[in-house]
Amino acid sequence: MDNEERHAALIPQHVGRRQAAAHRFSLGQTLVFTPGAEFMIRIPARCTVARLLPKEGAEFQYYVRTELDGQLRRVWESQLVASAIVGVGTERPG
Repeated sequence: MDNEERHAALIPQHVGRRQAAAHRFSLGQTLVFTPGAEFMIRIPARCTVARLLPKEGAEFQYYVRTELDGQLRRVWESQLVASAIVGVGTERPG
């Protein structure tokens, strides 16, 4: 067995295969978080995706950091909305 064959044997079989489902949002993306009754804040708030989490049940999860209070929260994909106006008013003076 040469080096190429040895290397190929070490790579797990799932590497390089396309997964059927993927996260809808990406790391660093700014979104609107629409919390449910389990959260202290009840109004929609801008947030940034801090970490992609695996699927649990039928839905992906994320860690997001809200701009409102800077807290890191674990949320469901269905609680996040991409919005064209999410960036309005977030510019900082230079």
